[in-house]
Amino acid sequence: MVAYLGKIAFLIVILNFTWSLQCLTIRCSTHYEPLSKRLIQHVNRMNTTWKAGVNFGDNDDTVISRLAGKRPSQKPNNIPTLSYYIHNDPAVPDNFDARVQWPNCVTIGRVQDQGACKAGWAMSATEAMTDRYCTLSKTKDTYVNVSTEDVISCCGVACGIGCDGGFPTAVWHYWVDNGIVTGGMYNTSDGCKPYSMKSCTHKLPDHTRTGFEPITTALPNCAEEAQTPVCSNICAKNYSISYQDDLHFGKSAYAILPNISQIQAEIFNHGPVQADMQIFGDFFSYKTGVYQHITGSLIGQHSVKLIGWGKENKTDYWLAVNSWNTNWGEKGLVKILRGKNECGIENNIIAGTPKF
Repeated sequence: MVAYLGKIAFLIVILNFTWSLQCLTIRCSTHYEPLSKRLIQHVNRMNTTWKAGVNFGDNDDTVISRLAGKRPSQKPNNIPTLSYYIHNDPAVPDNFDARVQWPNCVTIGRVQDQGACKAGWAMSATEAMTDRYCTLSKTKDTYVNVSTEDVISCCGVACGIGCDGGFPTAVWHYWVDNGIVTGGMYNTSDGCKPYSMKSCTHKLPDHTRTGFEPITTALPNCAEEAQTPVCSNICAKNYSISYQDDLHFGKSAYAILPNISQIQAEIFNHGPVQADMQIFGDFFSYKTGVYQHITGSLIGQHSVKLIGWGKENKTDYWLAVNSWNTNWGEKGLVKILRGKNECGIENNIIAGTPKF
């Protein structure tokens, strides 16, 4: 009997060892709760290309619901696709950062905060548009701050459902067809319609309950999910230009082929682009390194702004600006695995050109 039990124990050890080896080479099927200490420990124990840590709070579903923008059932796909002829183009470098390429375009590296509104789908689009008024301008002082507030409040069902999510491609169509007024970040007087949803921490972790150290931040906790602002065609009182006169239009809107060289050529020649991607439970806990999905179930869709690419510890990455304030990730930025269509990020690249 002792010998039999010994064999059983030996088999269990072998099976656990085999499972551990598999988990080191593939994504484990075990899904830990988003934001949980167990998820963070698991990611860091895997010792892959990135490290996890505390960005928000511990296992709080309200955080997830405020940040992951859902989509209405039908996704519009009526946008042309731009294609570059590329044949060993020596102009596109191995490492590129749009902030360095266009140092006068100060909005490229700006990290916004969507607050408690699921506005990433609109914010990443208007941020890329804002950048392109600068990168594609023939002068060095062109500054047009495209308003996220105007999109989520006035685009309506054509774009989606405001603070509950929407279609990235539709924002670019709206820019071309209807125009978008100017508007800066929350608590600023920049432009016709500045963003009205306040910046917030979403929730501080209870370190006495979880073992985490508390986050140090001056931002208040997020309250309830933000309601989509009511559409208004009147600019802020301190803004001297009328809504109609402040409308800025796009000249073109297009998608980029899901090809690394094509995406690089677009960013290199024209500036930042919008990238739509799936987000999983571990993305919320990204701190540093090159992100790739390790664990956690699919949460929904999210959009970021791609501003460049590079290589870290022999791992190729896209450099992206997120909209969850500078407490998240690498001061609001994230490196995402490049060349593997990680989380579908290379499938949905959208851009356009402004009308000057």
